[in-house]
Amino acid sequence: MAIELIAFCKLNNISLDNVGSFGNYLSHYKGESMMRMAALVCADGLIPLGPDFIRVAQNTLGGLNPSTLQQNSTFQNISNLIPGANNSQKFGFVTTTFASAQGWMNNLVQSRGLTPAIVLGHLKQYVDVTDDKLDYVAAFLDMTTNYYEHTGIQTVARRLIDRAYAEIASGRS
Repeated sequence: MAIELIAFCKLNNISLDNVGSFGNYLSHYKGESMMRMAALVCADGLIPLGPDFIRVAQNTLGGLNPSTLQQNSTFQNISNLIPGANNSQKFGFVTTTFASAQGWMNNLVQSRGLTPAIVLGHLKQYVDVTDDKLDYVAAFLDMTTNYYEHTGIQTVARRLIDRAYAEIASGRS
């Protein structure tokens, strides 16, 4: 979520100081951006953590501290992009970003009637999996797909093309 917010703010020239509005930004997502966030909620939330994935993730974040986070390879790879002078401030940014997206994630799940069983049922159309191995399904999806990168590239490309077109069109006027 933190990287999504950072990319969104950079693409739209929005200050990263307004983390609390992230849920509002998410409510305007559509197309490949919405698909990316729905995949994040389903593949990284519902499937491996269950219907209470938001609470589970929040509890996990609550049990971490900046020094623990520093040992995480994903955090190490992205920490230079996260605002903050030290790991404590960066960790605060991550937890605040997640907290600001909780309402949106809950609304997505509730409004679409998403459950691990429903998501898994749709996945079974393409992949043979068993219900008692949801953590393996999530790991398999992480290893075999890169929905986040693919749709992220689409979002950036679309935004840059739209911007270039607007500049060209305004130059003709």
